[in-house]
Amino acid sequence: MNGLKQKLIGTIAIIIMITMLSGRVWGRDAIRMRDQANTAHEAVRLTDIADIVTADEDLLPRLEQLVVLTFTEGMVQADISMFDINRALAQAGMQPATFDIYGASYCAISRDVASPTKDQGENNERERRQPTQPPFDGAAAPEGGGNDFSEGRPTLAASLEAIVRKAAPCEENRLRVEWDEGDKDYLAQACEADQFEIRPRGRVGLGEICFEVRSKDPEGKEQRRLVEGKVWCMCEMVTAQRTINAGKTISAKDVTVTAQKVMDLREVGLQDAAAVVGQAARRTIRAQQVIGATDLMKVLLVRRNDTVEVSTRIGAVSVHRQATALGDGGLGETISVRDTDNHIVIQGKVAGPGAVVVDENVKVAPLIDADKRCADQKLSCSRERLNR
Repeated sequence: MNGLKQKLIGTIAIIIMITMLSGRVWGRDAIRMRDQANTAHEAVRLTDIADIVTADEDLLPRLEQLVVLTFTEGMVQADISMFDINRALAQAGMQPATFDIYGASYCAISRDVASPTKDQGENNERERRQPTQPPFDGAAAPEGGGNDFSEGRPTLAASLEAIVRKAAPCEENRLRVEWDEGDKDYLAQACEADQFEIRPRGRVGLGEICFEVRSKDPEGKEQRRLVEGKVWCMCEMVTAQRTINAGKTISAKDVTVTAQKVMDLREVGLQDAAAVVGQAARRTIRAQQVIGATDLMKVLLVRRNDTVEVSTRIGAVSVHRQATALGDGGLGETISVRDTDNHIVIQGKVAGPGAVVVDENVKVAPLIDADKRCADQKLSCSRERLNR
């Protein structure tokens, strides 16, 4: 008996290891990070640093083209962590919690930069000195700078934002920048070639940023000025339309999807209202509050040791039986139940309070065979009594 138990445990362990190594843990989409990688491009995409496993044909190209990091001028090497991947997923409108991210903790990626010729070097130097002009769609310039142009020339604020938009792994139409510069005329001045030398002070991304801007006055003296600002991404997230008390089941009228400012990944909540409806509030949720996964809990429609009604269809015949639940379950969750009469254990999905449905594809032959054996035993007992 002990030998059989050890073999069973060993088999289960092997199955779990194979499942984890295949990247399909619990049936979710998986991202396995490599420990090192190389690229020849400025934009580092997810497929450059990780192996992607998904059965969703529409999701795969989005993941492959997801920009995780952008090399700035002078950068040839960087370390990309799981946190960076989670941030890129959230900023692209995908829920990080739905992915299994495993493998190396960091991926050391190097950029292969070919040695330029003399002519190429001169062209690159001219391009480097010429401020990048972001696309102008005719919209009004945001407060504190933005895509503001003076006689068709980019402003200092526009040049700074171009650096931010290039470095931040966020869709351009969702990115917002607000400068903490009191002198608006300083940011609004035209940015001529070689007029300013812009150096980031720290990492450029979501949150607080700082640039050191160097220039020369008319007398040729160097001037330095720090320009600080905030960067956030507009993400659509599920928010409460009214106060939801703890333990209350959430309905479609209780929630809505609104655009929210995100400066930190920890602020990203759920983005699909359908995933919230039908669940219960784990704690009181205030009106206008962003709803996260930790704010919710499953509504238990079946509890362990409850007597439930199990239904299934065999062809055109519907079969209903009484069984005992072997675990808790919410709507749509799969639980195990033990038949009351013959003690056979099968699995089914919770369909409502005290109701479990067994898929017709599930083999229910053991139940039928057990019922037949039970009926044969009763018939045999009856015959013995008659013979006496």
